[in-house]
Amino acid sequence: MALGNGTFSVQNKVLPGSYVKFISAVRANASLSERGVTALMLPTLWNPGVLVTLHPEDLAKSESLFGYAPESAELRPLREAFCSCGTVLVYTVGAGTIASCEIGNAAKAGSFGNQIRVIVSQNPDWTAVNMKMDVVTTLNGVEVDRQTGVNASVIQGEIKSNDFVTFDQLAVLDRPTTYAMSGGSSETVTVAHYQAGLDRLERETFNTLAYGGSDSEIKSLFANYTRRMREECGALFQCVLHGQDANYRGVVNAANADAVDWIAGALAGCALNASLTNLEYNGECSLELPETREDLLSLMEARQFAFHSVGGSPRVLADINSEDDPLFGQNQALRVLDQVAGDIATLFSTSYLGKIQNNSAGRMSFWNDTVHLFNQLSQLGAIEDFSSQDVTVEEGSEKNAVTVTAQIRPVCSMEKLYFTVTVI
Repeated sequence: MALGNGTFSVQNKVLPGSYVKFISAVRANASLSERGVTALMLPTLWNPGVLVTLHPEDLAKSESLFGYAPESAELRPLREAFCSCGTVLVYTVGAGTIASCEIGNAAKAGSFGNQIRVIVSQNPDWTAVNMKMDVVTTLNGVEVDRQTGVNASVIQGEIKSNDFVTFDQLAVLDRPTTYAMSGGSSETVTVAHYQAGLDRLERETFNTLAYGGSDSEIKSLFANYTRRMREECGALFQCVLHGQDANYRGVVNAANADAVDWIAGALAGCALNASLTNLEYNGECSLELPETREDLLSLMEARQFAFHSVGGSPRVLADINSEDDPLFGQNQALRVLDQVAGDIATLFSTSYLGKIQNNSAGRMSFWNDTVHLFNQLSQLGAIEDFSSQDVTVEEGSEKNAVTVTAQIRPVCSMEKLYFTVTVI
């Protein structure tokens, strides 16, 4: 993100950058960036304190990354998010020490390292002349790596370190033996570990952030982080939490704790000209659904992102966030506004900041690019009734400042039908 991105009330900013403000009308070479990135926190006993970028196909190597098999219960949050989005940033929450044995160390920290074994045995083709040895690495008794070498000599480069073991370069594995790792540890996960993850995410760009736990201190940490990042840093993502009545557009209050990660993935992957309202839940969880009309009304009044039963299938009741403003509380409209702010900030930071003179020609160029961006949104059907006259670019109160005003009308999907029939 650019150095000085954020919002403004008056033109008094110190840092160079772009400051974007939206106001509700009822109150007082540009291109659209891609969507589809969500960020999750994953407590793990293997490889803690790192950020990993994953695509759906990367789940196949989850054991080396997190210590868990792709189908494990611990990785359900990733599978839920991948139901709708294409990229997940995973921060492994925690800290620990590295296990070791006489022939090397575990490749990563954490108590899972104690479950690593290196089994050395004679290869079926072993002879007194050609002394081939098999070196098998196991995790929880499951083979994760197999290599064969003459005398299994590491120093000669025949046996190489793998995703689980870093071999001592002086090791010679020339006799049948089983080596067991020990001494690895994992710290009890605390709020400080989650704070470290949020600090690391400040350098990344994503559309949604999720925490599906019940710890009220951690939920408040995520909600406050989201507000600060949106309003002070221009990082326009939404955070999905369970049971967090924030009354803030950046926080989505999920009624179902089990669906938090699915909601985050769905929000991240949703197109600008689409809504999640009535989208069918296709995850792994059995969601508890409201049973009466009064229950549905209570969920809507509480601004909770909820599901209801349609033909026996869970579907999104309404694509809303926790803010009660009639415009900013609609996620579809907010996605458009966040897209505008983010793309204009990127356009300014990459193509204009410190590069283009603040004269009539420079401002006209920026006006052209801004109008082009809005035209793309109009063609997508994300905004309507847009005219180039709705955008003005003028010199700001300082010689190096530019003031841009724009008027747009986001489009929302049809959600309510009022049908009047006159019988004659």
